Amino acid sequence: AQPSLASTPACGTSTVIINGTSTKHSEFFEPGISYTKHLTVNVSGPSIVTVSNVVFVSPTKITATFNLSGAMVGAYTIYVTNPDGQIASTTFNLSSSCSAVARFVNNNVKNKTGIDTKNIIYPNPAHDEVNLINKNSGQSIIQLMDHNGRLLQVVRSSSTNLKLNVSNLSSGMYFIKIITGNKVELQKFIKN
Repeated sequence: AQPSLASTPACGTSTVIINGTSTKHSEFFEPGISYTKHLTVNVSGPSIVTVSNVVFVSPTKITATFNLSGAMVGAYTIYVTNPDGQIASTTFNLSSSCSAVARFVNNNVKNKTGIDTKNIIYPNPAHDEVNLINKNSGQSIIQLMDHNGRLLQVVRSSSTNLKLNVSNLSSGMYFIKIITGNKVELQKFIKN
């Protein structure tokens, strides 16, 4: 049977309780006192998650510490491997980004002097394209960036309505930076 989580891991460092079910021969296994050499917990997903302090509590319960600092939005799978090489897995969804860029944008950008927040980006979340209503007059530089600030696309336009194709992007958080003269605006959107 698939294990379950007592609570969903959150940004930063979280202690996670992984509960198994006790059906004939389907427990995590009694690994003995040297369990740390035989019992492993790994996480795969859009970002690297560090796992430490794995503790065997009982044949149906394990605790572990997960560090999700910098993790991106998305589905993550937890794999528990017992000494016999049997693997049990469960999935959790991280619904908000843990990246420093996202925290900076959420906490600081909207209140900085010289940043114009008149532009509109929709739909958010997006699937195939993002529409931008640019309310600034004149030539604008529109930059599409990933959650690490890496530049993915640059468009120069004086149009007030612009469509950006995002169908080739992976699911996650992205930023659109709009530069018009000395005005700069940074907005985030989610690609599903």
